[in-house]
Amino acid sequence: MALVTARFLTHWQPTDEQNDGQEPAICDIDGIRSWTQISGQPARNVPTDPNATVVEVTAEASVIDAIEKAGHALIHAEEIATDAEA
Repeated sequence: MALVTARFLTHWQPTDEQNDGQEPAICDIDGIRSWTQISGQPARNVPTDPNATVVEVTAEASVIDAIEKAGHALIHAEEIATDAEA
């Protein structure tokens, strides 16, 4: 299976953990190896409308497909390794 880095437009959701009580909704999807919020937008400054942020995710290709099917907008994806290389 290929390892992919992808960027998605997603929304913030409430949480009691880090990021000023909010996290990108994409974080709930199983199988993500890593994610980084890359918009530079602090969670505490998120306007209620639109509620959007850009997240870079590293995961297997099947997980990237699942994220897109869950309704998060895929901006860009690039294969970075295969299982033999990962």
